[in-house]
Amino acid sequence: ALRMINSLQIHDFVFILRSDGRWTYAIIADKQNDSIRFVVDADGCTKTLSKKHWSNSIRLVNPDEVFSISTRSSRSKKSKKASKMKSPKQKEKKERMLQNCQRMQRSI
Repeated sequence: ALRMINSLQIHDFVFILRSDGRWTYAIIADKQNDSIRFVVDADGCTKTLSKKHWSNSIRLVNPDEVFSISTRSSRSKKSKKASKMKSPKQKEKKERMLQNCQRMQRSI
């Protein structure tokens, strides 16, 4: 698992364990050899995890599920399941997270 986490790139999505014990969908904003910084919400709040916490606090998004969802939605725009997965609010939130991440990268 650590090898897969180490291969993650900026803008990849993962689930991270928050301080309150919840798992949150997050985007990688910055990655160093010994830490990864994540954008955890649409407001641009971040969390940085040192390498010693990666194996316990990062969960990869299943790439097969992501591929399956994108394939279904491109095949059938009217699919109820695909439309639930890609609601306008979710798209807007993802776009805001990406924009915040890009702004943070420019400031580094």
